[in-house]
Amino acid sequence: MSLSNSIRQRIVNLATTNQFSIRELSLRAGIPPSTINTFLEGKSGSVTMTTLLHICDDATNISLKDFFDDPLFEKKFKNKIDLKETSSNDDNSTLLSNAIRTRIINLAKYNKIKSLKKLSEKSNVYYSTLRNFMSDSVKTINSNTLYAICCGLNIDIVDFFDSPLFVNLIDEHERESVN
Repeated sequence: MSLSNSIRQRIVNLATTNQFSIRELSLRAGIPPSTINTFLEGKSGSVTMTTLLHICDDATNISLKDFFDDPLFEKKFKNKIDLKETSSNDDNSTLLSNAIRTRIINLAKYNKIKSLKKLSEKSNVYYSTLRNFMSDSVKTINSNTLYAICCGLNIDIVDFFDSPLFVNLIDEHERESVN
């Protein structure tokens, strides 16, 4: 099963587990139902990490790590890169994107990858895609691109989100929701 198909199935499973229709899941996540339906119907090849964050945090009250910590993601996926990135200006998107950028930088240093060019080669991701995201020209990253970067960094996607960077993100989001 491809990464996108696993994500589709995980979203459906979360909706079922929480006894939500896809429409209700979308509304709880604050995402237009057409966005999720377009992805679930296969009309869109990937979903942004911001959309997944809203599904996890706002609709189902789980972390991104918990989302990917599922048997659906235990298999290796082929790297299929969809370069259509969606921009979002909301604060959660900015927090998430900054956490992802920091995690990529830290993992690249750990793996002794000294340049974005080298990481793009190891990840089979277009250099311009990686450069644009890392320089904040593109505000969010799609799931397939992030997965390819994880492969280049020799880390599972669930382990990518197993970082205090993302715990703090959820805590910050919860503080914003309370205020």
